[in-house]
Amino acid sequence: MNSLHARLLLAASLVVAVALAFTALALDRAYRAATLAAQQEKLQSQVYALLAAADVGEGGRMVLPEGLPEPRLNRPGSGLHAWVLNDSGKLFWRSASLLDGAPPVTVAPLASGQRRFRLLDGWLVLSHGIEWEDDAGKPWPFTIVVAEARAGFDRSLARFRATLWRWLGGLAAGLLLIQLLVLRWGLAPLRRLEKDLEKVRAGERSHLEEAQPAELRPLAVALNRLLDHGRASLARYRNSLDDLAHNLKTPLAYLRSLAEDEATGCNELRRATREQVDRMEATVRQQLDRAAASGRSVLAGPVAVAPPARRLLAALERVYRDKGMAVEKDLDPAASFAGDEGDLMELLGNLLDNAFKYGRDQVRLSARCDSGLVLLVEDDGPGIPEPLRSRLPRRGRRLDQGSPGQGLGLAASGELVALYEGELTLGKSPLGGLQVKVRLPGCGSD
Repeated sequence: MNSLHARLLLAASLVVAVALAFTALALDRAYRAATLAAQQEKLQSQVYALLAAADVGEGGRMVLPEGLPEPRLNRPGSGLHAWVLNDSGKLFWRSASLLDGAPPVTVAPLASGQRRFRLLDGWLVLSHGIEWEDDAGKPWPFTIVVAEARAGFDRSLARFRATLWRWLGGLAAGLLLIQLLVLRWGLAPLRRLEKDLEKVRAGERSHLEEAQPAELRPLAVALNRLLDHGRASLARYRNSLDDLAHNLKTPLAYLRSLAEDEATGCNELRRATREQVDRMEATVRQQLDRAAASGRSVLAGPVAVAPPARRLLAALERVYRDKGMAVEKDLDPAASFAGDEGDLMELLGNLLDNAFKYGRDQVRLSARCDSGLVLLVEDDGPGIPEPLRSRLPRRGRRLDQGSPGQGLGLAASGELVALYEGELTLGKSPLGGLQVKVRLPGCGSD
């Protein structure tokens, strides 16, 4: 069963059915017990009526009249009978309703004060033991028995059960209808979310509505982030392809011109070809690395900043060994990057390579948590004039589209930071050169 609606409706129906079945059983048991108790009280009242009607005969013996206060006891076949047993269980007296017949059930004598109520062979039977003292003070034990046919009791119970099941059946149908309406109302946000997704797929809207119930809001937010991530990745691929095509135009045009120039020698052509191929290979590798950036993912685990940062600094110190740069680092062990480690390496690599390349004697790297991850890369180089600082991190605002340089690295870093919904700003470093400040969401336990 692949439908949530059907599953919930089936589960709710089973719960209602089980609950109503137990309710019916409990009510039936309660009604039956209450009816039996009422029947027992009714028969007990007949016993008291017989005792009240008893008279004193010869020698003080108990005598019961022929006519009794209860008309049914005087009418044969009425279904209500009474008789009295002596201590040996022999019949001492019987009501006129029995005619000349024997009692309908066999009952054992009871001691004085004992009382027993039972269902026997289709009869409701109450036995009550008494003692009757004669004039000489001698006690005579008797057992008064009153029996009523249980047909009336069974009819009453059958009527109750029929009424009970009619009401419970109507209640079950009503509850199922209410549950159906409640389920439709409760699952309506899921249907709206499904329609929103269909509209996004059809291109009618770009994002899902985030004004959802509390249980669905995180899902809508996560899906919107995934949609943004997909669009940003697609834009990044397109931009990288545009840049690749742009950067390959110049070396290809240069090679074409050399090939068409009859004065070009073989050695010169080989040298130029090798240089331009190396340049194109570096450009292709750089653009592919940029296009491979994954961007921020809602499912990404944190990546500690300090270990890859130390590896990069050690590698760049070896590369720029001749410059003898003094490297300062202030790396918070709790600082983490919410994304792919390769993207973190590319971002730090671009910024640190620029700092080492353009710095004179000093480079400083800081990483800390401050409402997100904050990275600071500083050098003591010539820096960038203030009018260019706001333009360089933007796509299409590079100092040099054709060769790698500070503008190219900063623009690539700016695109990567934007892909992670962060911010890159340029300023003047206390060291005297450029300060690049990157703020990214997520850091430590954030």
